[in-house]
Amino acid sequence: MSVVTSDIAPAQALLKAFELSANAIVLYDRTDHLIWANQVYRTRFMQHGLSVGATFEQVLRNGYAHGDGVKVDSGDIDAFVAAVLARRRSKPRREFATDLVDGTWLWVNEDLQDDGSLLCTLTDITSLKRTEHALARAHADALQAARTDPLTGAATRAWLLHLAEMAHEACLQNAQPMAVVLIDLDEFKKINDTHGHAAGDAVLKHFVAHCKGQLRPQDQFGRIGGEEFLLVLPHTRASDALLAAERLRQTLAPADTLRYTFSAGVAGARQGEVLADLLKRADAALYQAKRNGRNHCVEAPAVGA
Repeated sequence: MSVVTSDIAPAQALLKAFELSANAIVLYDRTDHLIWANQVYRTRFMQHGLSVGATFEQVLRNGYAHGDGVKVDSGDIDAFVAAVLARRRSKPRREFATDLVDGTWLWVNEDLQDDGSLLCTLTDITSLKRTEHALARAHADALQAARTDPLTGAATRAWLLHLAEMAHEACLQNAQPMAVVLIDLDEFKKINDTHGHAAGDAVLKHFVAHCKGQLRPQDQFGRIGGEEFLLVLPHTRASDALLAAERLRQTLAPADTLRYTFSAGVAGARQGEVLADLLKRADAALYQAKRNGRNHCVEAPAVGA
């Protein structure tokens, strides 16, 4: 049996394979001067007069000067070069992603050789990065959808109760006051029955915009039911929360030409009390406001009252 052998020497075969590789491949000597680069590397990084013997720093600066090559987010090429060179050759093997001015993303493998030379292989991962970004956006959109009521833009029940739980725990741990305001739009069913669901939706959106316009950055507000809303007021005493609820009630304008009102129950947090009990007291105050003829705000009784 005969053995077929190649007429090409192994080193030549390897260089030919590197030259034809779809990846950019380059070899720098121990002083960081370019010894050899394949066609992909030359096309991507050596289009402006650079040749064998150029330093890696020259490659970086040349690309920056011509508006291509590695992206320099800071715009400070001197600081960028200094930071890159400080990391270069810091380990026997490094792997990292870098992006170029044209939007391309590359995965870089740097292998430090025994003689101090550095072999670099750069693989185009742009499609993977785009997929990664698309997945990240989809995840963020899904979180936003789960946290935001699609009709009004207010927080959803689940997300708001999560925020309320965190605010409640923090206030109690730091001996700070906290209050909640449970709000229900008065006779909302009659609005839907008389004027239609489109008018009811307009009222809900109008009410959310009205409340958001008067809240502090630290306040949390959301829709927890059809026409029921919850306002969480950290670092706020019940008496001040009652004033805030009254201010919302008294400044409520019609939605277009449709007048509507709301009733509210206010309760302040107590030491040793769980959030569910705080909300239960606010709910009882809300029902009292309804029994008082609607369009009222009622504060839950103080301890021992």
